[in-house]
Order: sequence, then C-alpha cells, then structure tokens
Amino acid sequence: MKEIRKLYLFTFFRSLTFFASISIAFYHENNLSYFQIMLLQSVYGILTAILEIPSGMLSDIWGRKKTLILGTVAFALAYFGGAVGTSMLPFVLMQILAAVGQSCYSGTFVALMFEDVNSDDSITQSVNVIFANMQAINIGAVLLASLSSVFIVKYSSMRITYLFTVLAYILTLILGISLCETQKEKEKVKTNPFKEYGQLLKNSILYMKDYKIGLIVMDLVIFACFSNTFTYIQQPILLNAGLETSKFGYVTFIITICTVASLKTVQLIEKKIKNVNRFLCLLTMLVIVSLFSNALHVSPVWSAISFAIMTIAVRYREIFLMNALNTYISDDSRATVMSIVSAIEMIGLAVLSAVIGLVEDVSIEYAVAALCIIVVIFYLIFGFMKFVCKKKYVQKVSILK
Repeated sequence: MKEIRKLYLFTFFRSLTFFASISIAFYHENNLSYFQIMLLQSVYGILTAILEIPSGMLSDIWGRKKTLILGTVAFALAYFGGAVGTSMLPFVLMQILAAVGQSCYSGTFVALMFEDVNSDDSITQSVNVIFANMQAINIGAVLLASLSSVFIVKYSSMRITYLFTVLAYILTLILGISLCETQKEKEKVKTNPFKEYGQLLKNSILYMKDYKIGLIVMDLVIFACFSNTFTYIQQPILLNAGLETSKFGYVTFIITICTVASLKTVQLIEKKIKNVNRFLCLLTMLVIVSLFSNALHVSPVWSAISFAIMTIAVRYREIFLMNALNTYISDDSRATVMSIVSAIEMIGLAVLSAVIGLVEDVSIEYAVAALCIIVVIFYLIFGFMKFVCKKKYVQKVSILK
C-alpha cells in the first residue's frame, strides 16, 4: 500500500502543470497562429508515437522506476524551454522533450499501477477505484495549478507559470527516485535488453490481434484523439465567447470540482451498471452533443457547463476501458502493449489536430462542428466493425462446437 501512496503523490506533483490553463493564449501572445499552435501538437503527437513503443519496451526490460525517472527529467527540461521560449523553434524543442517524457510515462505508469494493485494483498480496493483515485488526484492538482495560475498571471506573467511547473517536476523526480523496485524489477538489470526486444514486440503484436483487445484499443484511440483535440480548442472557444484570459482558471476550477465529485461515484457505478457497453455508448453520445452545442450557442457559462459534462464522461470512459484492456495483458508485455496503444493515439491526434487547426483559423464554430462530424463518422465505422467482428466470432465458436 505504501507504493500506491507514493504513486498518488507522484501523480499529484506531475499534474501541477501551472501553464495548462493559459498555454494557448501564451502561444498566441508570442505571435503563433492557431494553425501553428495545432502544428506544435502534431509535432508532439508524431514524436510521441515514434517513441512510444521503444519506451514501452524499455520499461518492460529496463524497469519501471528508471523509465519514469527518465521521463520526469525530460518533462522538466521541456517546460524550462517553454519558460524561456519566444518563437516557434524553442516551442518545437519543448514539444520534442515533452514527447520523450510522455512516451516514458504513458505505458509505464499504468503498468506499474496495475502491477502494484495486483501484487499487494493489503490493497482491498478494485483497480477501477484505484484508477479513479489517481484521476481525482490528477484533477485536484490541475485545479490547484489552475487557480494558482490566475494569481501568477495577474501579478507576474504567463511565462512564470512554466517555471512553477518545472519546480513541480523536480519534486516529482524526488518521488520517482524514492520508489521501491520489486525483486522482479531488480532482475531486469541483469538481462541483456537488446536480446529480448524482438520477442517482446512479437508477443505484444499478437495481443493486439485478439478481436476483443482490438475493439477496446480502437475505442480508446478514437476517443483519445477526439478528447485531446477538444482540450486544445477549449481556450479558443472561451476567447471567442469573450472571456478574459485571467479568468480561464475559474472555468478550470468549475470543471475540476464537478469531475472530482463524480469520480468518487466510480465504486457505486461499478455495482449498478449491468451493461458496460451501453454505458460507454451513452457517455460517447453525451460528449459529442455537449461539444456540438458550443458551435451553436457560445457563452462562457454554457461552455464551462458543457466542458464539465465532457470531462466527466471522458474520465469515466478511460477508467472502464483501461481496466478492460489490462485484464487481457500479462505483466511482461503490459507497458509495451500500452505504449503501442498510445503510439496509435498520437498518430491519430497529430493528423486530427492539424486538420482542426486549419479549420480553426477560419472559424472556431466550424472547427467544433468539424471535430464532432469527424468523430461521429469514425464511431459509425467502429460500430460496423464491432458488429462484423462479433458475428465472425460467434460463427467461429459455432463451427468449433
């Protein structure tokens, strides 16, 4: 249980991204167009996708703790670059380092969390509840950082928010170093990493061929691309609605309070929901309708309410889908499989961000509508593929009988 508590603290400090609530406005203040801003996201997405699989394999072979430490150092350097950057080039370098950090975190942290929960008999809570706690801590840290950013921007400057974020990652690094390595993790150091890469990648790809895993991965990828692109148009929507930059933190505060409160109901939802697939479909529809409403009626109050609804739904979907995916994966390949998923997400995000960025320079309302239409089309394709795969699976089982 002690390691889970350390992971809770690790999650808290790494989530103190003080610049997050004003990042788009900060780029805009430094003379970047919305297309250039979305291009930065594309650079980040492509590089993260390239690095995801190698970093996941590194985690499975080299060790979780070492990979997390490497990622933390990369993040600290990235946001220091943001603090001193004034043009496109340093911001691109920031995205490169952030991509290194994210690729080291994505598969590794989830793998470490699931392994600690499953190996520690003193933990009585379910994986869903532990994951929900992580999400709540993450959101709480974002809340604190967002509220702090209001005063930092008011009494100092947007640039200083990046320096505060660097300090938070230094504290994260200290926590990462304090994490205990299991006996299994220590034994990884004695092996030859390069010798095992080929077999590990082969095993991970075989996992992805299973139709149940494939459907979960496809669902995760589609929605991750949608939700992450949505976060990059939140601030332009608020600017378009006439909200002052200094008040962005208050909107984030409203969203955060609502989301943290909802995450405390995960255990209750676990017991009450009889059909998880229907629940996920309902959440998907709720998110799309809420976002599309911003293209029809733009006001700061409604934007804040709709953003809260979407954020809650996104968090619920991630918790249930991640748990479903991890039940099919073994510890030896967990980080690699999760990194493959993240890599696919990043590629999709890079393409979608660039497309939406182009539309966004024309009109924010058009960008919102375009994002909704694209995701609806993809989910129609996903629904058709899900139907076909299940039908083939049922036929195969019937033949075997």
